[in-house]
Amino acid sequence: MQTRLDYKRDFLCVLSEFQVPDGKCSRTLVKEWYPVREANPAEIHTLCGHPVTTTDSEEGIYVDEEGNVFQLLEKGETKPIEVERLPEPNKTQLEVLLEASLNGTKTKKQTGDSKKKNRKNPNNARKLNALQTNGSAPQSPSPETTASAPHSSDAADTASEAPLQLNLRQKLAEVRRRIGYVQKRGHNERFNYSYVTAADIAGSVGDILAELGIIVVPRLQDISYESAAGRGEATRMARVVMAYAFTDVDSGEEIIAKVAGQGLDPGDKAPYKAMTGALKYALLQSFLLATGDDPEDDRLDRFTPPNAERLISGEQVRELQTLIDDTGTELERVLAYYKVGSLSELTETAHRRAMEVLNRKLAKRGSQETVHAHD
Repeated sequence: MQTRLDYKRDFLCVLSEFQVPDGKCSRTLVKEWYPVREANPAEIHTLCGHPVTTTDSEEGIYVDEEGNVFQLLEKGETKPIEVERLPEPNKTQLEVLLEASLNGTKTKKQTGDSKKKNRKNPNNARKLNALQTNGSAPQSPSPETTASAPHSSDAADTASEAPLQLNLRQKLAEVRRRIGYVQKRGHNERFNYSYVTAADIAGSVGDILAELGIIVVPRLQDISYESAAGRGEATRMARVVMAYAFTDVDSGEEIIAKVAGQGLDPGDKAPYKAMTGALKYALLQSFLLATGDDPEDDRLDRFTPPNAERLISGEQVRELQTLIDDTGTELERVLAYYKVGSLSELTETAHRRAMEVLNRKLAKRGSQETVHAHD
């Protein structure tokens, strides 16, 4: 049984999926939606698809991978608001191809083993022929029949060797079908939030791409740099535009995804950080992978501990650095006073105080220069 969060009839629901026998050889997929609470799609779009597990069936409590708790409306007595019963899902072309290949290999092996046994014991061959003709004596085929009908083993080999070749778009669709929610294993200690690492995404997607015969070739389209102050030395910000070519090794087909990336580093790693970020979002966006992250959600409680202050922006850093230069103040003294390693580590409160002190210093210097000019 699989359980995950879904949206149905204006409710955030726990979707339960399981299979039940339907006859001797087939099974039926059953889907049941259990309501948690009323919601609108915009409110819970980042939750849909998250896998959940039962922690208390009597109370109807479920928990997702991040520790978020969801309780059904009527606890353990909740009834599904909708039920679907579907036949067993059809197999994909890739699954059919793999199964045919395996069956063909198995058939050849069994045929070879049977021939070896029949050579050792002729009685086995006679028994096998008797079974195949329902107990009647084997019939010798006429010359016309032998000439016109293909050998059964040759026909089986031809059928098993007939390729069901997928094109590049079908292979990429197969990648998306196999991958669902990507778990957030990275954690930012400074701002106390979890995130999906580029290594996790590349590992999950890369294994399936390799299995299907798809390689990804990165191409640098554009790169630029920008300097910012930090720890008394230049901090480099790199901006790149990357083109990732998804190439089918069988057919040579190619689909290109262009993505921008940005990286900040005091050393020489800024461009590599930018390219890593570009790869991460190229895979996330190309395969529409759900992570629960939303770059447009800039609420403070998403990245900042409850009692922590927000750090200043890059624009505020540049503004403060300009004022430090205009007043002739030593950067090291400012950093030492506020006990930080760089201006980007200042809180908004510290930034406001520093700006007030430096503005007073600048105004005082301006008035002194005016007095000297009159003298």
